[in-house]
Amino acid sequence: MRLPFSAVNSLLVFMLGIYILLSPTYTLAAEVSHVNVGRVVIEDQSVNAQQRAGREALAQVFVKLSGAESVLDDPIIKRAINNFEQYLISSSYLQINDKRYFEARFNQEQLVGLIRGSNLPIWPSIRPSASLWLAIQTPSKDIEWLNQNNATEFNQKLQQTAFESGVNVLLPLGDLNDAMAISDFDVFTQNSPKLLQQNSRYGTEFIISAAVKPISVNMREEYEQQAQFSEQQAQLNALLNQPNGLPSSNAQPSSDAALERHFPAPSDNFQMDLIFSNGTQIEIRKRFFENEDNIAETVIDEYVSWLVAQYAVDTSSNASVASQLITINNVRSFVDASRALQALSNAPQVNSASIVGLNGSSVQVKVSLNGSVEGLLSVLKLDKRLSSPLDGTMAENASVADSTKTQEIVFRWMP
Repeated sequence: MRLPFSAVNSLLVFMLGIYILLSPTYTLAAEVSHVNVGRVVIEDQSVNAQQRAGREALAQVFVKLSGAESVLDDPIIKRAINNFEQYLISSSYLQINDKRYFEARFNQEQLVGLIRGSNLPIWPSIRPSASLWLAIQTPSKDIEWLNQNNATEFNQKLQQTAFESGVNVLLPLGDLNDAMAISDFDVFTQNSPKLLQQNSRYGTEFIISAAVKPISVNMREEYEQQAQFSEQQAQLNALLNQPNGLPSSNAQPSSDAALERHFPAPSDNFQMDLIFSNGTQIEIRKRFFENEDNIAETVIDEYVSWLVAQYAVDTSSNASVASQLITINNVRSFVDASRALQALSNAPQVNSASIVGLNGSSVQVKVSLNGSVEGLLSVLKLDKRLSSPLDGTMAENASVADSTKTQEIVFRWMP
């Protein structure tokens, strides 16, 4: 007896669901495994210290899952932190060098549910890894490239800071292979083509190129002049934009926050020039900071803020809800189909996903979206098993659910 297509499709979906439930978790190439793990310093193992460390660890995890410190201001999140035991899976103590840490793993699904329920942003755990190519200019104008070979203490701090922020960032080895291809001067001058070429041995999606130098007296004087000119220009623009040519009583001078990223504060002693790049995408930033001990935190803060701006998902009730057809080609086995469906379902923008069409080695999936198609694509492209949409285009097709037109996105499955 030949089953109708709808029956075959229902059976396949059922079998895929069973397979996903019973199969081990499949780790994505860019997935950060510790987004639900908090690690904080603890002085002793007393009950009070454990309670305090548990709350701090859960607060750290909420920030890692959302990408924003503001998540901690939400009343529901505050209540969850005070009752951290409800979400605790396991905990342990770690000794790293001279510090003892309390490490706690929490139920990620429950925490994401709380964040989503509060209409707060969610930062997917599929996140690009990066290699940090960092060089520092000393007051005597010498240049030092920091790597695992000569900066063990800095690397330990970098790894801890990256862990606390929910990203994977590594420091190059600085071995003979690196030294033959890259010089201190290449790192300090941020020679991106050479750094990208050498970085292929590390297999990270991005490089972080960072050059740090002390702010000299001459540099500070130049910045002060530039800041004064910018302030005068802002006041002139405000004056010219008034209909009667008179300054508005509501006109405000440029805020300190607006100038902070462009000019150093009196307490800042160092300047950091940053480039984030993968060869096709590039972001250039500048930061000022007070103490050399803040280098690791400054790098990670900037990298995280850049990633969050691109990939954090708006879960507010104002976000649009729509259906989207996605075709995945090169699906050649039952395992491929289940993993492809799971990859789509794991995206935070996706409320639900179901197979609505089968054609040879192609599977057509209908997803219910909470957010934009562009936001979904920005997350899916991080999964190396899903190639970029063919030719970067989307074709119009009739919707399966109704007679309206929708945009079909085509991926190629690369297991």
